[in-house]
Amino acid sequence: MLAYSSIENMGILVIGCALGGVGMFAAVVHLVGHSLIKAAFFLTSGNILEIYGTKKIKKINGLLSVDKKTGWLWVLSMIGITAFPPSVLFISEFLMVQTMIQKEQYFLCIAFLVLLTIILYGLAKAVLKMCYGEISLDKKDLLIEKTKELTFSMYAPQVCLLVIAFILGIYIPLHLNELIQLSILGL
Repeated sequence: MLAYSSIENMGILVIGCALGGVGMFAAVVHLVGHSLIKAAFFLTSGNILEIYGTKKIKKINGLLSVDKKTGWLWVLSMIGITAFPPSVLFISEFLMVQTMIQKEQYFLCIAFLVLLTIILYGLAKAVLKMCYGEISLDKKDLLIEKTKELTFSMYAPQVCLLVIAFILGIYIPLHLNELIQLSILGL
């Protein structure tokens, strides 16, 4: 699921680059945001693998009732990667849509928004099923025991990455903005 999401986000980068101008700026911002949020997503998936012992989405249920910290990190990573405000990806995708409208690329804009909605539905459906699905009491007790093996260092990096990604959705520091501008000139 996360690999498919990365492919989708690389497509968004290509669209931003193809738009040029502000679209290029949006693509680089998207690249930065995607890197932060996807890293948090993958690190959290490691926690899930540690607890459940599987990578199969169908075998993971009740995550929030088993380990609230991992469950909420999973949900927040999904919120970030699907570009809900204040995610920095909201800013990048908003700028791309704005550029499409300014360049009168209406068909591209509609297709872009429809496809993003489909992706949001699929990702949210999987994440929410994993977090809220039914789980037997016996299995729940066994899984809760496994969460005791998770240490602070298995949560802290994701928290830091997501906080940065959400702060960048509200405020992009001047130095980072200048660095993005320089990277566009170098392309």
